[in-house]
Amino acid sequence: METVFDALKAMRKATSVQLAARLGISREEVLSELWELKKAGFVDKGVYTWHVAASNVQQEEPELPTVKKEHSFHPKAPESGVWDGRGI
Repeated sequence: METVFDALKAMRKATSVQLAARLGISREEVLSELWELKKAGFVDKGVYTWHVAASNVQQEEPELPTVKKEHSFHPKAPESGVWDGRGI
């Protein structure tokens, strides 16, 4: 069964009414759980919505492609392969 915290994580931000509808429980049950989670520092409340606290959001860092570096070639580079940027 999905928890209030799991539902809020999946929804990113939500009202207590939206969470109650998603979980099939009363708004009062959701609010009780949300306030407990807030006291523990797991969620924060905006004016109308709740969201997971910034310290609990795990952001996936995109995996950067690995580039195999070989000698770069520029038509105006000297034979040493190092281009000084002049002659543009």
